[in-house]
Amino acid sequence: MKKILALVSAVLMLAILLSGCTSQPVTPAPATTAGPTEIPTGISAATGTTGSSSFPTGVNWRLFSYTDGKGGMANVIGEQPVTALFRTDGTVTGSSGCNQYTAGYTTSGSSITITPGISTLMACAPAVMNQESLYFSLMAATTTYSVNRDTMLFFDSSGKAILAYKRPLDIPVTLSAQAPVVGSWDLLTYYNGNNAMVSVLLGSNITAVFTPDGRINGSSGCNGYSAFYSLNGQTLGISQVKSTKMACDPEIMQQENQYLALLEKVNTYEMNGDQMVLYTVLGQKILQYKKGQASSISVPTKSTPSASPGTLVGSWALKSYTDGKGGYVPVIAATPVTAKFMADGSLSGSSGCNTYSTTYSTSGQSISISQAATTRMACEPAVMAQETAYLTLLSKAGKFAIFNDSMTLYDSTGTVLLNYKAT
Repeated sequence: MKKILALVSAVLMLAILLSGCTSQPVTPAPATTAGPTEIPTGISAATGTTGSSSFPTGVNWRLFSYTDGKGGMANVIGEQPVTALFRTDGTVTGSSGCNQYTAGYTTSGSSITITPGISTLMACAPAVMNQESLYFSLMAATTTYSVNRDTMLFFDSSGKAILAYKRPLDIPVTLSAQAPVVGSWDLLTYYNGNNAMVSVLLGSNITAVFTPDGRINGSSGCNGYSAFYSLNGQTLGISQVKSTKMACDPEIMQQENQYLALLEKVNTYEMNGDQMVLYTVLGQKILQYKKGQASSISVPTKSTPSASPGTLVGSWALKSYTDGKGGYVPVIAATPVTAKFMADGSLSGSSGCNTYSTTYSTSGQSISISQAATTRMACEPAVMAQETAYLTLLSKAGKFAIFNDSMTLYDSTGTVLLNYKAT
């Protein structure tokens, strides 16, 4: 009996705490870039007129931006996504960035009311907790909604967009090399965060190469960067933006930081001749590119790399390697990493600080590399860390592919490990 009373008390306390989060002042999480206040064409903020005739239940919506309280939209922060699954029984459940929550909701036409519920009580970083509290407050302040393609917006009583969600894409990436976005692009102008589009600084070059396998790579002005993209009609999502960490002129670095922050705000694209324009969910133009020089973009799918084992023999220089999180790390310029594959099955080279030697065998597109033996010199920590990562990844290789003067080693599942260039 005591256990039952304790459980009931705990649930009541959770409900009280969540009710309190809608009335207590909350410090909003900082926005990465100030955004627009206008609403996309075809969506009425005041009435919530949408492209759908009924509220979409059974969709695990993912929040990607919310009002910053200054007329713009802030990006969601934290490693755990903020989600909302609206069920047919009138409950909404999901992750609030740190905790799991359940609340109630009712709809009538384009109107929606979300009532306080309960959540777990885990503690996370202060900024994530602030964002979580604000998220609960904004859900409670929602009065109307709109759905347009893969985007759902929630509005407050004044008609201002306060929460923006994306639907999981049924087709996460196009594999067609004929898709409009696929190719090499040079940035012309970008949104400076102060209500203006500005030209790229004279003498700097920002590029984006969209490949058919859903990856983006290029130069952000000072550093190289990589990202993933998903495409569904005119909806374009960019995520997992990673870059190298070189330092350049402060003005160049400021431009670079703004560009990389804008990439994850992209929601739609538009083609205009040889130019591509990217927009936020609220229809704000933020990036404008011009088609770059024509280049061959041929990227293997994960499961079917093609290569001839005979072309593996030769000398290769490592260009980049996986960071284990979906990004790629370029080799430190002053410490080249090499691999010389011999016809007799021996493999040797420089691992950045030391030299190494091992053996390998191939069968069709499969490859097996034995644990390497190395010399025992000591170098600076960053070089040693790179060397350890390289030798570890080398021993995990299970497949390989040759494309012109480039070679890629994959693990047995087809995940890219190491990228080389012929020397």
